[in-house]
Amino acid sequence: MTAHRRSPLSAATAAALVLLLGATDFIAAWFSRPEQRDAFVALARGLDFDETHERLADVQAPTLIVWGAADSWIPSTQAQGLAERIPEATAEVLEGCGHNVHEDCPGPVIRLLTDFLAA
Repeated sequence: MTAHRRSPLSAATAAALVLLLGATDFIAAWFSRPEQRDAFVALARGLDFDETHERLADVQAPTLIVWGAADSWIPSTQAQGLAERIPEATAEVLEGCGHNVHEDCPGPVIRLLTDFLAA
């Protein structure tokens, strides 16, 4: 059986990942390797959050959900959706922050965490 190999991302596609999605050059390079890209796609296709969603109501601890409003991977509306499923959850959506909210906006995240943990 001959393995079918997809070609790596073109330079233009890698640049689009960096510019449009805010991906770093490292991430764009990572996705340009066929075996790594294929592994990520297989992982993503295999995700099933049904059981997770069913069990969120069982969480017995105060929960802080911090999300970036500019997350280009997962819509920030998911933050409120999670908060509604967890009994003692609070959702905070930070403007101007992306998917890696703790890296994009460390100051506001630290303040939110500090206030949350002090309460």
